Amino acid sequence: MDPLKERLSLDWLQEARSRRFVPVRPQRSVSLDPNIEDALMAYGRKLLEGVGEQPKKTVHLHDLLRQLQLPLNDALPVVDFLTERNYLQTIKADPVTLNHDLKLTPKGEELIAR
Repeated sequence: MDPLKERLSLDWLQEARSRRFVPVRPQRSVSLDPNIEDALMAYGRKLLEGVGEQPKKTVHLHDLLRQLQLPLNDALPVVDFLTERNYLQTIKADPVTLNHDLKLTPKGEELIAR
């Protein structure tokens, strides 16, 4: 191929389209130390109960954290943990502000009922 044509070519667009989408944040399948899992569940129970108190058992994450007076940086990994374990469901994720819409799952309701 001609060097000039190669530099000005749009072949890279076709290559980009053929690539498979890779999620930015893959689900973790690593098992945690039982003590860490217990700590995450203890912290997460407060979040689950907060969602469970909402009328439709759904809430914006920032509203919940403001109500519970929890910092976003501390709560996000716990929300991810609870979502991975199917206690919470992310209805709508906001990648910019991280103000996700969360819903309590039947498994989460069962946990806070105990």
